[in-house]
Amino acid sequence: MSIDDPVIGPLTFEDYGLPTWTREDSLDILGGSIRLDIGADSQGPTELQRQVYITCKQMPMSVRDELQEAIFEFYKVEREAYAEVCGDIEGYVEEFLPVLEESSSIWGIIQPNYWRIMGPEPSDDGTIEVSDRYDATISWNGCWDVEHEFCALLKDGKLVSIEGPGGDFS
Repeated sequence: MSIDDPVIGPLTFEDYGLPTWTREDSLDILGGSIRLDIGADSQGPTELQRQVYITCKQMPMSVRDELQEAIFEFYKVEREAYAEVCGDIEGYVEEFLPVLEESSSIWGIIQPNYWRIMGPEPSDDGTIEVSDRYDATISWNGCWDVEHEFCALLKDGKLVSIEGPGGDFS
């Protein structure tokens, strides 16, 4: 099923257990186009989700600078944890988690997956709720762990935090 949303444009409905409207879309702060997911039922995005979309599309490039610094700090913690856990596996850390001298180098070892405008989501206890902590996420994979993503949590177009696998996204 497809719709042409008056604000967002063409969207395709997918339901993999979590109803989602999707399309390729760009975020200037990422410098290109990636998949956009919007958590909404078969009726399409809500007015609030449309406003979040507009806010995300208008994020200033200073948000990219904040993301860069926050992801760089997240990476340093990840690298240290991997070095502690994998210290006996020769060459793993050096090969997959290089030492980065500059925060701008982080963009060379991560790949954006998608950005998501949140909707009602199932909580741990099975109830459906909307987070008041964040309204959008940007998901990446890092070269050190391609199976697990980490996310930037955003609220009102501002960075809230960077969360790794198993993070508290509520």
